[in-house]
Amino acid sequence: MAGIAGPRAKVSALELTWYMRGQLLRDADWAGLAHSVEVRPPLVDSGLLRRLAPLLVSPHPPTKGDLAGCLAAPLPADLRARRKTGFTVPVADWHMRRTGRRGRGLRDWAVHVYGEIERRA
Repeated sequence: MAGIAGPRAKVSALELTWYMRGQLLRDADWAGLAHSVEVRPPLVDSGLLRRLAPLLVSPHPPTKGDLAGCLAAPLPADLRARRKTGFTVPVADWHMRRTGRRGRGLRDWAVHVYGEIERRA
């Protein structure tokens, strides 16, 4: 860790070089593939990291706005100022495709899945 100043920067460097590369990305990949689940691993882009590195070693952790400003072609101001839109899991659609009827969400899906398990036992 020679040449890296500050404990937060040293921990970040260790996490990037040991934990994320050697463990987190590999485990996320095999676990997602093993269970047919899409996994959203952390963004890993060496060019972006080079531009973000000075902010990572500064006294204050970078914000999402700082990250957006480090892009080679910065995001337009209206996108950076936009409120979060969220993300929903389409459970009702899955339920409809599997059962042919419109469910109310997680409860109906859970009842369906539990029923499938009971029938197979």
